[in-house]
Amino acid sequence: MLRLAGGRSEERQMVEKKMAIYERALRHHPGSDTLLLALLHETGRVEDADTTIRAWRRTLGRHGGSVRLWRAYLSYRRGHFSTFSVASMRRICAEALQALGVERARRAAAGAPEEVVAEVAEGQLAVLMDLCELESGSGHTELMVARLQVS
Repeated sequence: MLRLAGGRSEERQMVEKKMAIYERALRHHPGSDTLLLALLHETGRVEDADTTIRAWRRTLGRHGGSVRLWRAYLSYRRGHFSTFSVASMRRICAEALQALGVERARRAAAGAPEEVVAEVAEGQLAVLMDLCELESGSGHTELMVARLQVS
């Protein structure tokens, strides 16, 4: 029994060391989606779901224009049944669509190449399709069709 407890403690220390390395790397590359995702993944290994969700929310508050982060967050929330609900997923998808819409407009106004703006639009479409899949899977086919018609 002690060996298991010691193993968990060592594993936690290893994960916390990785997190410290990612945090230092983020000081040099603050907008790196890859580093942010790695840090959030490690956070999920040592923290409870509520703490991990707060870390995701803080990160999305600072990097809300990242399609990659929003898609990963949606995947995280779908995979954690203790915090999953259709209503919360609807809210999160709406937040993602709003944040990505702002990012798309910002990039377009800044004169970004069309491919860069289209990348964010494709991300919005992917989030919308995730939302439609959620609606369909939860038995709300009419709502899914309505969402597609409005978009």
